[in-house]
Amino acid sequence: MRPLILQTLERLGVEVKLGTAITGVDASGVLTSTGERIQTLTPIWTAGTVAAPLTRQIPGDKDRFGRLMVDAHLRCPQAKAIYAAGDTACARTDEDDNDDPNTVGSEAEYTKMSCQHAMPMGRYAGHNAAADLLGLPALRYSQVMLGTILDLGRHDAIFAAGSGDEAVVALSGAAAKPLKRWINETLIYPPRADDLIGALEAGHPVNRTVVPAGLGC
Repeated sequence: MRPLILQTLERLGVEVKLGTAITGVDASGVLTSTGERIQTLTPIWTAGTVAAPLTRQIPGDKDRFGRLMVDAHLRCPQAKAIYAAGDTACARTDEDDNDDPNTVGSEAEYTKMSCQHAMPMGRYAGHNAAADLLGLPALRYSQVMLGTILDLGRHDAIFAAGSGDEAVVALSGAAAKPLKRWINETLIYPPRADDLIGALEAGHPVNRTVVPAGLGC
């Protein structure tokens, strides 16, 4: 995805400085690790993500973002009454039969802090928490479709299907924008509060979302 992203940024006049850190910010600009000073009255800082502070109250192993390492059912191994999902949980996305979240194989794939994982994880975690209360069997978290879609300004986006080194760019530019707009404006929003059937269907662990025709997927 990187070459297409860089092409779009260049076309939009965005200058990229890879491998450069910010070492200082003041009222008139920023100072970089290379010694360069960039004059600006409007610095905007975005510096990564971390898990919610609530995770610190729950015992068990955590990843470098502070996310709870969960098992195949999204349960916290050291706090078995707790299920975690979304940006608070780190789960395996591959089909390895090993339920031990601490076993990290060289080919292992883990969830990222993005909506593509958060929404399915929420469905499974909610289902399994309810099943636990009712004495019913839990479902193993499984995610058939993996992909990343990024917004690149007013008219462009980029969609890559798959994960890791196997990800392939499927749509880019104006062709990907309708899909990103549909995700932002429709997919991520829950049904109306009075739509009980819709809420139950949206919360089903098996993702039944159908992408509208004409969005390129």
